[in-house]
Amino acid sequence: MSLGAGPPGLGDGRGGVPVSAQEWREQWRTLAACKGADTRIFFPERGGDYATAKAICAECPVRQACLEDALETGELHGIRGGRSERERRRMRGERRRKVTQCGTTSGYKAHNRRGEPPCSQCRQANAQYHARWKAERAS
Repeated sequence: MSLGAGPPGLGDGRGGVPVSAQEWREQWRTLAACKGADTRIFFPERGGDYATAKAICAECPVRQACLEDALETGELHGIRGGRSERERRRMRGERRRKVTQCGTTSGYKAHNRRGEPPCSQCRQANAQYHARWKAERAS
């Protein structure tokens, strides 16, 4: 789920009318279970206990929106959406790997970064890119 849409069935307090994407981006924080909680719970000292923060997040109706916001903005510290900094960093890496599609030059590069031979679709896309590049350079 991206921040563009609220959870199914979420109303805006006006008789269950669904909120618009813009309203959702502006309002989801007001529904957070952590609203008003001591922020130190979500930013403990290095090696501190995140259990209380994660328990609050587990009950939060907007946990996924919070997590998406942290992933999209690159939040580096604290618990967001029930995930630690390390867990979010891993998720961002996994998303980057999934976004790269075969049959593209970025797919070709992704194969190389992972130390694997590029698939035929990626080899073809890379060859086409280089052929276009050479033709543009020659003209």
